[in-house]
Amino acid sequence: MRIRQIIIESLKLPFSDYKSFLKVLMLVLSCAIISQVSHSFKIGNYYVLFVILRSIITIILIGISMNIVNNVVFDRSIHWHFKKHFMEGLKEYVLTLYYLLIPSVISLIFIHFTGLYSTILHIKDYVLQMDIDAASLTVMELSHQLPHSMNIAFLQSLQVHTLVTLFLFVLFTSFSFISRILMLKYDSIRIAIDIRNVLTVVGNIGWMRFMKFVLIFTIVLIFIVNILVFMRYIFEDVFISALFEVFLLFFATNAFYRLYVDNDTDDVE
Repeated sequence: MRIRQIIIESLKLPFSDYKSFLKVLMLVLSCAIISQVSHSFKIGNYYVLFVILRSIITIILIGISMNIVNNVVFDRSIHWHFKKHFMEGLKEYVLTLYYLLIPSVISLIFIHFTGLYSTILHIKDYVLQMDIDAASLTVMELSHQLPHSMNIAFLQSLQVHTLVTLFLFVLFTSFSFISRILMLKYDSIRIAIDIRNVLTVVGNIGWMRFMKFVLIFTIVLIFIVNILVFMRYIFEDVFISALFEVFLLFFATNAFYRLYVDNDTDDVE
């Protein structure tokens, strides 16, 4: 299947199965509302217990949401077993954190290679030698006190590091959707978090085809985000956030699954 066809079909999914989309949207909104409302409660000594209870409810709702998405995309049957929903939600939570943690750590390491860390240290040493109260200055005021060449060096290294970081997060977010497919196929989070298995899948797809797909996917996503930004003037931020999260879940899961099944081979070491 051509990449354009995969993207178009995946964009249609939230509208063609709007009932499932609305169900998941309501569940995600419930999670967001529970989180917001809970901060206004004065529960004193029961705070820890309340946080645990809130987390359990949220994870169960995430599990139910994933179950509905799996039914729509992978044609899996919907079940109503709260213990299973809790485990599914917990796996989804762990998987999301895992694929956010990896690019975060790599990004911190790349601070040295992009020159950002050494530039910051240079600025710190320069500021300490200056006869001014740096603590009372804003960032903009402080930048005016620095030599022009130092400002240029900082901005250049910051831009390079920002681009590297964005690339890493886009890449590993893409990997996370591949890992979800593996987790569902093999019913194993161990297989899903093994980056070698994800790389094997990408190798089967072809790196050029995969990166082309990710690029087109990202461009479409940026366009969707711009539309949602305009919707902020009509709807509350919590609704816009939930709408984007659910649309991304349906769109991305289906898109990466269609890309995966085109090259479905033995992908686990």
